[in-house]
Amino acid sequence: MIPDTTILNTKTVAEIVRMGYTRIPVYSDGDKNNVTDILFVKDLALLDPDDNFTVKTVCGYHKHPVKFVFNDTPLSILLEAFKKGEGHLAMVKKLNEDEEHDPTYELVGVVTLEDIVEEILQVIQI
Repeated sequence: MIPDTTILNTKTVAEIVRMGYTRIPVYSDGDKNNVTDILFVKDLALLDPDDNFTVKTVCGYHKHPVKFVFNDTPLSILLEAFKKGEGHLAMVKKLNEDEEHDPTYELVGVVTLEDIVEEILQVIQI
């Protein structure tokens, strides 16, 4: 994950590429539960690092929607959504219900199309 205030200079872009991921969740307001965008590494290809754009600026231009699912969503439902073109990555959230406070959502993970395919292949091998 990366904050939306990150400056995309030469060093930062090199670190992003070195990580090896193609999609990176972007959060706002310093709150990792507040994922607002997905940064595609390919969106950085034509970017001039000397322009010092922020992640928020790049994401605002490309506007890749964030898909959210609940932690109890069956993988078959998520696979169908991915097959329909609703991205290859979903942020997994969980409802926290506390009697003393209002219910809140907590980000508990990420699931990718690759994760689902690996799970299917493991089931087939068994």
